[in-house]
Amino acid sequence: MDSSCPNCNFQIFPEDIYCGKCGNRLKEQKLVFGATQQALKASDIQFKLGVVYFKKREFQKATELFTKILEEEPTHTEALEMLDAVKNAETRQKK
Repeated sequence: MDSSCPNCNFQIFPEDIYCGKCGNRLKEQKLVFGATQQALKASDIQFKLGVVYFKKREFQKATELFTKILEEEPTHTEALEMLDAVKNAETRQKK
């Protein structure tokens, strides 16, 4: 089913909320704060922040966050992998 933006006639898809050409809002967005808050865990935010610190080469801050995650969730495999990556990067940096 081809559809177009009522504002500029640019082709849109059923999942589009905004037009890719003019930015026109195509449909109302349902705000589901309760579900979002339940699904979002502190460790998810900490992990993403730790990755940012890793990319910025702020290894101490990244290590602190990944360690904190592992204290709360010892089986958090991504945090384990990133902690190992931080240690390897620190070793390479010292050489």
